[in-house]
Amino acid sequence: MSTNSPAMPEAWLRTLLSASSKEASTSPFFFIIEKAENSRTSQRLYEKFTEQKIKLRRIELKVLLVHLENIEKESSSEMISLWDNLFLSAIDEKFDLKLVSLPYILMQLTPNEVKIMLEIQKEHRIKIDNYLTLSSYLEKISMSWEEIENLTRLHLIAEIIDYKFDPQDGDRHNQTRVENKEEGKYKLTFLGKKFLNACFRKH
Repeated sequence: MSTNSPAMPEAWLRTLLSASSKEASTSPFFFIIEKAENSRTSQRLYEKFTEQKIKLRRIELKVLLVHLENIEKESSSEMISLWDNLFLSAIDEKFDLKLVSLPYILMQLTPNEVKIMLEIQKEHRIKIDNYLTLSSYLEKISMSWEEIENLTRLHLIAEIIDYKFDPQDGDRHNQTRVENKEEGKYKLTFLGKKFLNACFRKH
């Protein structure tokens, strides 16, 4: 902790709770909040909160708990950074996150799966061949079909379905659109974009 760190107010985490969650002190899970308030995690989050001059949006007890529990479990610096950012986005009025499912999604991801999503975001769409390489990626990225399937299962990415017109239709202006599914082409879904924006603090 820096000697110039801002002094963290007592019971800071409880001040984040919405009016409907003020009964936190009577919750059987209160000990999680109480323990976190005296941790380095809480101080780190408070420092980022003040540095970024976040205008507070109060959150529900269940949202606060799932963030606190999972930040403490992480050992990877990459994942801790994502959890910190997601937490800050949840309490940031500018983000106004309606998706309370985002922490539950992050719980089910690996750092490599996040990298795959970032590459898709950068290229807008990717094609994955049978050798599990991204056609747009200059260096080979290690991945498995299980990771691709997990991202698809969580509705963070989706296989692209292109359409073509049936050339057998006589009237060019009224041709029938035919589904032309090319396996291996993926793009981010709306949920995937919202997720990355929240985890990397991009409006």
